Amino acid sequence: MLMRMGKRAPHDTILDRLRALPEVDAQNRLLRLSDANLALSLIYMADWQQDYVLGFVGETKRRRVRLELQRQLRSRIVYDQYRRACDAVLGSLGGGRGESVRSYYRPSRPRTR
Repeated sequence: MLMRMGKRAPHDTILDRLRALPEVDAQNRLLRLSDANLALSLIYMADWQQDYVLGFVGETKRRRVRLELQRQLRSRIVYDQYRRACDAVLGSLGGGRGESVRSYYRPSRPRTR
């Protein structure tokens, strides 16, 4: 579990909200999210947690989110970007619009010596 200054990790709150929602509501709310936001909110989750979240969406979206997650893992993601994506997911799970987070793709390059 990722801890930040003694607080629970945002993705733990996402998991709690998903468990509290009826399955059809969880599915509908996750489907409204952009693939990028959903993928970024999964970045610090264990594999089984990612599988749980993605179990609510169809195969096509699941595949796109996993591809986006792989791309993000090769990028320079800062904690603030992760936190904003989690806030968007939590907003959607709370019944809000799940507004998109502006992100800029910054690929990281392998260091050469």
